[in-house]
Amino acid sequence: MPEDRPTPRAVEKGAVLVAEELAKDYGDGRGLQGLDLVVQPGEVVMLVGPNGAGKSTFLGCCSGLVEPTDGAAWLGGHLAGSIEARGA
Repeated sequence: MPEDRPTPRAVEKGAVLVAEELAKDYGDGRGLQGLDLVVQPGEVVMLVGPNGAGKSTFLGCCSGLVEPTDGAAWLGGHLAGSIEARGA
């Protein structure tokens, strides 16, 4: 995930979670394709889908545990995966 990626306006305006064009490939398959999401403070969001729909992959990309093939996610104003565990 490129560290020099521009910060989206939603992050600058205080969004808790921002996902921009998140995609993740696994071998020949695509676990996520172009997912965009903005969660504002106080909002409640539920991820629903069948097995294999990409829910866990999405959360992994947002937390920095899974590196997306394309796109990026910001959690609490920080680029996902840019904070060491001790700093969290």
